[in-house]
Amino acid sequence: MSRATRIVLAVLALGLGTVATVGWTTVAHAQVGEQTGSTSTALTGKITALDAKAHSITVVGANGEGGKMAVDPKATIKDNSKKQIALGDLKVGWRVEASVDTRPSGPVVTYIEVVEVP
Repeated sequence: MSRATRIVLAVLALGLGTVATVGWTTVAHAQVGEQTGSTSTALTGKITALDAKAHSITVVGANGEGGKMAVDPKATIKDNSKKQIALGDLKVGWRVEASVDTRPSGPVVTYIEVVEVP
């Protein structure tokens, strides 16, 4: 193999390596946060279970919709006076409105607002 052929092959290999690296970085970046292609829906219902430590909540609507969902650590949570509160401040039995993103990993709550405290 001539020196010129080796140089051309080396340049091609370097170029393909760069393209492969850039392509992999783009794909990996799209997976961070899993929000690419997610859809958001609203859910109103009663809190039937809550695990603040595990960032999960179970909300069941009047027609049985909802269920156990993860709560995004950056979720906005407000009481019935619109004051921001922590996930652990919510109580089983309270009625809430929630915004739920459907992500590849499953449903994730991004917003919760208390609408009724019994």
